[in-house]
Amino acid sequence: MLKSIKNNGVTAVLDLDGFNKRIRVIRYDGAIEKALPDIVAAAKEEDAEKIIVYTKQQDEEVLAKHLFEPEGFLKGYYLGHPACVMVCYLTEKRRQTDSYMKEQEMIEALYHTAPHPRSDTPVFTMRKAETNDMYQLSMLYKKVFRTYPTPVFDPAYIEKTMNENTTYYVMFDHDRLISAASADINPELGHAEITD
Repeated sequence: MLKSIKNNGVTAVLDLDGFNKRIRVIRYDGAIEKALPDIVAAAKEEDAEKIIVYTKQQDEEVLAKHLFEPEGFLKGYYLGHPACVMVCYLTEKRRQTDSYMKEQEMIEALYHTAPHPRSDTPVFTMRKAETNDMYQLSMLYKKVFRTYPTPVFDPAYIEKTMNENTTYYVMFDHDRLISAASADINPELGHAEITD
């Protein structure tokens, strides 16, 4: 759900994502620092655990002073200029990961591993998911994730999100679902965010 803030000469558009317990500031004009009290108040009202700001380059330092930290970059987000995705965690549990070092070691190992070409290349099929794929998708998510911030283990939830601007792509090895990707589409702004 989108919400607009207009105060102190600043306008900001917030995407209130109650399901994922986060608020995203997807667009703003003016001094973002002046809008932070309203953004934090909206986050508390929504019981959000995380605030995400698609930050203009000149505002990265300002948000860093307010304990926001970079999480990623979006090339060309603001009329060809990049946006830094900066986040602020409102709860300790949202920030915490039990496997940070293990994740870092895996990434480092990938960079140091030479690719091994396969001689028996399998044939895969990739396509946009359909509602009748929701059961296999939920089973795949159960195998891949021990926990997930949304109920992706429930086929009804997957079907609901398919009908509410989430696009899923699936990959099959013959008839067996082996991989999936999804993105939340914001039709109003023409943006997409990869979710898994």
